[in-house]
Amino acid sequence: DNDWAVIKLFTGGKIKELEIDTNHFKGNFPESCIVEGCNLTTQMDFKKETEFFSQPNNMVKWFPVLERTKLSAHVQKRFPVKEDIGTVTHVRITIYPDGGISRLRVFGYPDLPSSTL
Repeated sequence: DNDWAVIKLFTGGKIKELEIDTNHFKGNFPESCIVEGCNLTTQMDFKKETEFFSQPNNMVKWFPVLERTKLSAHVQKRFPVKEDIGTVTHVRITIYPDGGISRLRVFGYPDLPSSTL
């Protein structure tokens, strides 16, 4: 089985790098993980968004940000995102089979309206 979490980014943008941190999880770290992204253009309040992502048939089109990658115990590791995957508003991390992750950091650039460039 696996565990997953959806994280809403502050604003939509381009992801350039991920950091997955298993610090302090020396015996209970996940074997591997996948990170996916989506571009959700519909604005929802927190409660509606939580209910929406909890539905198994919510029709979200997830795309890969980081393919399934092996993790290690008590390590802070960075992963470059090599290709342009488009605008991302939310990321979903899925860990296999289960275990602890201290932190997921997402680095990138916000999408800015062309009038501000």
